[in-house]
Amino acid sequence: AEFSIEHLIPDIKNYARMLSGSGAFGGGFAQKNPKNLYKGSGTCIGILGVALAVIGTIRWRGRVGWVGLGWGLFLGNLAFILWHHTPDNLTFTIPGLAGLALLAGLGAAPPHPKNTASKFAGVFLIFCIAGPIFLFLTNYPLVDRSGEREQKTHAARQRIARAPFPDGSVILSEIWHGQMCRYVLWIEANRTDCHVIIGHRNEWLELIPYFDERDKPVFAPYYNFDPKMRELMLPITPMGLAKVGFLRISPRLMGTMIEGGGGTLQLIPD
Repeated sequence: AEFSIEHLIPDIKNYARMLSGSGAFGGGFAQKNPKNLYKGSGTCIGILGVALAVIGTIRWRGRVGWVGLGWGLFLGNLAFILWHHTPDNLTFTIPGLAGLALLAGLGAAPPHPKNTASKFAGVFLIFCIAGPIFLFLTNYPLVDRSGEREQKTHAARQRIARAPFPDGSVILSEIWHGQMCRYVLWIEANRTDCHVIIGHRNEWLELIPYFDERDKPVFAPYYNFDPKMRELMLPITPMGLAKVGFLRISPRLMGTMIEGGGGTLQLIPD
């Protein structure tokens, strides 16, 4: 992790997109930027939240501690993202959003006892109440388990939890799919004998022989491989695992590709 001028502009654009609230109007976050960072669907605090936070800062500038905490959370979080180039900015913006929400809350708070409520304060309070309602209405459908989309996702994960992985199996995957496998296998299925290793596909070529020498079968999601490799791996993959989207990888298949002039393990590029 380090600061990079090369990634500065893409990171700033990602953060601005995250604050835009455009996810409520056609999935504005479901895009890739030049760094291949995925944006989740839905909305966040948005530009309105930023404006409310600024107004809240002005109204309560005398509360140095609270205002400092709010801006500290927001700016510290932004600095973290610009330094680390996180794989999914929406995952690592909670402190920043908390800071903005805190500042907006200060702005919506009742006036000092010595002051009388003003029309401006009433209008401001309405906006601060409307913001969370907007967020709820646009985000809840994405996590509602009664919806068709979530039911299909849940059913697919339950099939993985029940998949007949051999004892001591090794599952190679990248971060988000790997985290899901760890949860459903280790927590829901109590398959602590399985090893779920999260790493970039370039690292798999070194891991496969390592585990093969120790008689541990290695599996990976099928979508990571080109059609030729899928055809080679399917016959040695248990049918129950193939049905849930996994293929067994063997160094011997890598050798077959080399002898046939097909190169080493052919992974689909990023």
